[in-house]
Amino acid sequence: MRSALTATLAVLALGALAGCGAGDESVATLSITSTPSTPSAPGGGGGGGTGSVAPPGVPTTSEGKPADAASARVIRGWSRALGRGDVRRAAWFFALPSRVRNGASLVLDTPGKRVLFNAALPCGARPTKLERAQDGYTIVDYQLGDRPGPGGSTGGCAGPARTAIRVRDGRIVDWYRLENPPSGTPGTPPSPPPESSPDGPARIT
Repeated sequence: MRSALTATLAVLALGALAGCGAGDESVATLSITSTPSTPSAPGGGGGGGTGSVAPPGVPTTSEGKPADAASARVIRGWSRALGRGDVRRAAWFFALPSRVRNGASLVLDTPGKRVLFNAALPCGARPTKLERAQDGYTIVDYQLGDRPGPGGSTGGCAGPARTAIRVRDGRIVDWYRLENPPSGTPGTPPSPPPESSPDGPARIT
């Protein structure tokens, strides 16, 4: 998994960044090495149920209260930027360093790695619900859709997605993909109609 992920992101660096320049870093430095994923115990308090990629200790359910306004602004801003294919602007919303997990655990500790991670998210994801969770996290539900730009998909992005995100000082410090709740679970909002939104899509697959 490690070699495959590194190779994939190296290709994205060449394809997505070569045309506009790699900023302060050369393409040779723009690979990300993953750390092994730790399986979560089904139904456990931290780390989520089967299929979740959140590590232990990360909340997988909200407290049922609206998200902190400052955190919601950052999350929506990131979503809008990625939804319009601006991976560099989307990357700016992540702190240095920040921790992410979308199948593998990564530490984004350089500007180039932030760009690569966002370029590797092919689907747009429009936030449909943002609620508070323990330890300063926000549980975000999305409606997926296609997005333009480097790494973006032009078809096949649909359905729901969820993340646990923690924001500090106006930047995302933790971003973890979560398992989608079963269809019909209490508190799960119905999928909205496929129309455009001011937030735009921000692909997350």
